[in-house]
Parts: sequence; structure tokens; C-alpha cells
Amino acid sequence: MAFRFSLEQVLNYRIQLEQQAKIELARVEGERLREQRRADKLTSMIEEQTDAMGKLEPQQHGERWLAENFIKGLRSDLATALTRVRNWEHAAEAARRELLKRSIDRKTLEKLKARQAEQYAQDEKLREQKQFDETASLRFKVSRY
Repeated sequence: MAFRFSLEQVLNYRIQLEQQAKIELARVEGERLREQRRADKLTSMIEEQTDAMGKLEPQQHGERWLAENFIKGLRSDLATALTRVRNWEHAAEAARRELLKRSIDRKTLEKLKARQAEQYAQDEKLREQKQFDETASLRFKVSRY
């Protein structure tokens, strides 16, 4: 008779939960990276516009006012993007903690399964040895008479 782990379905469920947690972490990390790229792009745009504004002549009041307001808008967008990045970082950290928890749950059950399989193998070996001893004992008794 082969070893059968009584909690195999629970183990499979825990493996499934861990895979879902990995998928969620990947999704959150993707969103964080997307938002980080957006913030980096806004930062470079601010630098470009600031440089361009510095090259304007002092008498170009209208263009200077336009550039200043555009930079203010970019800075506002950057602040929003950085807030989103921080939110996604917090979400990623929560997803990592959840993945760790689910991974520990799965590993705990796998260790239990391994211990039970080892115990089963030892018990089988003892039963087999007992059977061999009984057979040898019977043969010895038969051969004596």
C-alpha cells in the first residue's frame, strides 16, 4: 500500500493560494513600475522646461508666464505620480507579506507531508522486518522437527 497524505487537498489549495499571491505581487509591482516611469518622465520634462525657460529673454513675459504655469502643472502632476508610487510601494509590501505568509503555510504542510512519508516508510520497513522474522521463525521451527 502506497503512502497517501491525508491533507493533500489542503496542500494543493495552499499551493494555489501562493500562486495567486505571486500573481498579485507581480501585478502590483507592474503598476508601481509604470507609475515610477511616469514620475521619471515628468521629472525629465520639468528639467527640460526649466532649461528652456532659462533661455528665454527677459522681455518675453508672455512666454515666461506660460512656461512657469506649465512647469507648475508638471510639478503638480509629479506630486500626484509620486503619491501613487508610494501607494503602490505600500501595496507591493503588503502583497510581499501575504506571499510570505502563504509560502510559509505551504512549506509547513510540505514538511508535515515529508515527515509523515518518512514515518510511513519506517513503519513499512518495520512491518516487513516483522514479517520476515515470523517467516524465519516458522521455517526454523519446521526444520527442527
